[in-house]
Amino acid sequence: MSSIYNSFGILERTFEVQNYYERMFGILRAKQAHPEVNFRHIIGPMRSMPNKIIPLEFTKKEVESQINLGVQDALNYITQYKEN
Repeated sequence: MSSIYNSFGILERTFEVQNYYERMFGILRAKQAHPEVNFRHIIGPMRSMPNKIIPLEFTKKEVESQINLGVQDALNYITQYKEN
């Protein structure tokens, strides 16, 4: 199977796996920081999110945009959950 991948395909898959583990690490940190919280559902964006080395560098407009995206993701999830 690995013989069909070229170096770009392997690099792309490596980034996919790295992104997955970065997200999971964030969830684990949140669970450790808040042991009293029951994380029943985790809703995450299906798109790349803006990232800055220092989160305080986000402008008010950028933060509001991210909050709106989160609200939309939650509404989409709820709609899909009710359909199933």
